[in-house]
Amino acid sequence: MTPKELHQKYNVLQPEIFREVQELFGEKTGDYEFNGIEYAEGGPFMSVPEACLMAVPREYKININLDLSARENYTRGLFQLSHEVVHLLSPSDEPITNNLEEGAAVYFSKLYTERETGDLTIFETPTRKTGYRYAYCLVCQLLAIDRDAIKNLRKQQPDFREISPADFVAAGLKADDELITALLATFLEVFPPVASPATGSQPEAAAAPSGDQPEPAPQTHIDN
Repeated sequence: MTPKELHQKYNVLQPEIFREVQELFGEKTGDYEFNGIEYAEGGPFMSVPEACLMAVPREYKININLDLSARENYTRGLFQLSHEVVHLLSPSDEPITNNLEEGAAVYFSKLYTERETGDLTIFETPTRKTGYRYAYCLVCQLLAIDRDAIKNLRKQQPDFREISPADFVAAGLKADDELITALLATFLEVFPPVASPATGSQPEAAAAPSGDQPEPAPQTHIDN
């Protein structure tokens, strides 16, 4: 498919994927509404158009930004899209989330992409962002306890970022304290964190392929 055809395909699939995500993890909450699919170097990530931030009254719209490679690679694009759609459940302009939300996104994107494309290798692509696999494994442990665990947790507290240990108790989930603590910990792209010997800072994420693309509209980047 051409980049234009792929873009059209992603736009058709997005609401279908979102319906499936809500069936699995519970209904959407929050003020933000999906605005559209964009493409950017370093994707995928969520972003808020700057025009919405400056609008009076404030407009709560959010974009999914796929990596530039999604314009040519359907499997990669589908993997990214199905991941980011999970973040539409409780969207926020805050760049920080927990392992529960990020692990749920990885879990669903793996499940959906493997089912729809038959590609069982996409999840095994080498990456420096080891935190995604860690979060995924935590969510797999949770869903092994109760396949509806995330949906039941979100019935107690619909915002992933606000879920607390008390919500696990209220949802009747018999997860151990260690797992709960790990799930609710702040998500880190690289886990365990590795400090740079020189500066003590976190290593930079691998750069995405570059390419000549039209200049995108200004937007506030939300890493997810």
